Amino acid sequence: MTRRTVVVLFMVFFTIVLWSEPVRGADVPSLEDLNKLPIAGHLTRVARGKIETYVGHWVEQLKKADKIPDVVKARKAITDGYNAHNKQAWQVAYAEISSGKVPVLFGLADQVKQIQAAMAVATMHQYTIQPALEKMARHKNPAVRYWAVRGYRPSVRKMLLYPERAKKMLATLERLGLKESGPILSVVLRTLNIHTAEGKKAVIHLRPILDKVWAARLKDLRAGKDGIIDAYRNAIIFFDPADKEDKKIVLQMLIDTLESASKGFDKAASSKSKKSDQQSWVSLLSNLENKLAELTQTSESPIQDILSDPKKSIEQKADEVSLMAVSEYWKPLLAKLGVKPRPLPATTTKPVKTTTTTPLGT
Repeated sequence: MTRRTVVVLFMVFFTIVLWSEPVRGADVPSLEDLNKLPIAGHLTRVARGKIETYVGHWVEQLKKADKIPDVVKARKAITDGYNAHNKQAWQVAYAEISSGKVPVLFGLADQVKQIQAAMAVATMHQYTIQPALEKMARHKNPAVRYWAVRGYRPSVRKMLLYPERAKKMLATLERLGLKESGPILSVVLRTLNIHTAEGKKAVIHLRPILDKVWAARLKDLRAGKDGIIDAYRNAIIFFDPADKEDKKIVLQMLIDTLESASKGFDKAASSKSKKSDQQSWVSLLSNLENKLAELTQTSESPIQDILSDPKKSIEQKADEVSLMAVSEYWKPLLAKLGVKPRPLPATTTKPVKTTTTTPLGT
């Protein structure tokens, strides 16, 4: 074999090896590799490239997984990558890149994969994840819509710093609040009803949207529709007025709710509904009175006195709550503070029933 032939064969062999080996810069980084990246200020092009490759790889793994443990493993890897650095620059960029790559999974036929992908997005509490949240909020799978609102919940204050993002978020929360029931409505009300410790300005900014949704669904509350009673009951305990003016708005919402709830309870009692349904009304009315007592600083609790009386039938309790506790105590007390029940607004959107799908991972 001539020297020239040896050189040519060596070059061919070297070329084959070179092309068969992945380029080091294109290797999929491990979580440990991400942890080792130096993060200071804005992300470098190299760091962004690592995120692109890492997220893209795990999105593909989730997409092609044929066993649930593998689906969960891929979702966890995406989430772990976001938490690789507890630094704003990293997490903002990671959420932005994920928002462009993860939504491809929402189009899969597998609902488990849809939900796991939605859960991964919901853990990224950055304004840059908004495009993915908006796609989730319009998904046909109610569990994905649920996780869209769960994703917005921790990011509300950040979103409010950007007018266009805030406008889009509030429009989505309002639309879902007017339309959904069950767990989705519950988390919408909770998202719009943040505590003053999270920012008084944010509370005041969100209050008009909350009031609009809250008032619009009172007809459904009075009718005792599925998932509505519990949604209101869970939301009431979080009311925390930001100032004197906001307190009056909250009292208005509470007396409106008390009016509808007392009528709904009366209807449920007279129709001899299931005990579990009756208990839901009892819990709601108790929460309402507790919050009203807290805000008005009264020591009286006529509703709970009636509800806790073992000698009274459920029909008697319903009658007395409406005629005595509400009409003779709470309405006059709140009227002195300038607060009276408002007429129920017309229902403009037909609610959808979403209680048949339980969100995974709650």
